[in-house]
Amino acid sequence: VIITVVLILAVVFGLLCLETWLAMALWNGCAVPAVSVLNEVGFWQMWGITLLCNILFKSTHSSSKKN
Repeated sequence: VIITVVLILAVVFGLLCLETWLAMALWNGCAVPAVSVLNEVGFWQMWGITLLCNILFKSTHSSSKKN
């Protein structure tokens, strides 16, 4: 049971790191060259931005309609 929990946590953490890396690559590759006043961000900066956006813009309602 403990090994399963640790494995699931490792997979979730890996997916979060992948999401952060992709967002960082998009920011540094597209936004920085297009807008001259923007600076490149590091991994942990983008991790914080991603976490903050998930907290602020998380949907709290379901999309299914009840009749």
